[in-house]
Amino acid sequence: MPWPRHGREVAKWAMTGGNVPGVLAGFRAGSHEALTVVYRSHLDEIAELVRRGFQLDRTSGASVRGLTSPAEQCDLIQETFARAFSSAARQAYDGLSPYRWYLLRITNQQAQARDFASGLEGQLREVYQLRFQDGLGQREVATRLGATRRRVRTQEEALLKGLRKSLKRAGLWP
Repeated sequence: MPWPRHGREVAKWAMTGGNVPGVLAGFRAGSHEALTVVYRSHLDEIAELVRRGFQLDRTSGASVRGLTSPAEQCDLIQETFARAFSSAARQAYDGLSPYRWYLLRITNQQAQARDFASGLEGQLREVYQLRFQDGLGQREVATRLGATRRRVRTQEEALLKGLRKSLKRAGLWP
């Protein structure tokens, strides 16, 4: 079915979820129109929540502290939407539950990852930056740092273990 051109249907789906014919397919396919509507539908709320902080739910205690720096706010918002609009995340969204909650979980995960990264020092911090934020491969990271690929892989494993532990504490990892 072709992507619906009716703004109300697209906006309804972006705000509430639900299976509006063609909208989920357009979103999953990465349609510029779909992503633009979803972004515009959620940007103001995400920006406000990033600024003042929020709690995802009472049972897990997972929360995001508010950010006071406008630059940090913009970075977290950009990281959230970049991750939410990645192919893997678009495919993972079920299209039935409100997208808002899916986006809030991603915001929380991104905030927790930023908190985790802020505590890193030295070469671990560099590996985190190059590998996970800049998206470079292990070989490229090793070349830039003057290290072996094995060393980078070992540091990456340590980073992932620490990040999982941090996300578990925050109630965001099983």
